[in-house]
Amino acid sequence: MPQPKKHADVNARMKAYRARLKTRPKPPEPAKTKPGKARWRALQAQAQAALEALRDELQEHFDERSEPWQEGERGQEAQERIDAVEAALEALEGAPEL
Repeated sequence: MPQPKKHADVNARMKAYRARLKTRPKPPEPAKTKPGKARWRALQAQAQAALEALRDELQEHFDERSEPWQEGERGQEAQERIDAVEAALEALEGAPEL
């Protein structure tokens, strides 16, 4: 059974997508300096922000699907991807202080 449409047309869907993008926090810009701790901290923060955004988007996609889809093969693959991103986030958070 197909899921009901959330948006009237493609333009409405893109408008909603752009609105969601505006609400997400922007990753910090890397420092424009020589390689060093300040630049590496900025890059680490940027990587963490990107992984968090990816995790949130994957989780939102997973949650929007039907229960049979979530329990099926595709749902299990999606959950494995979410788990892998969460593991990467945990590894990044557990990394030594720069």
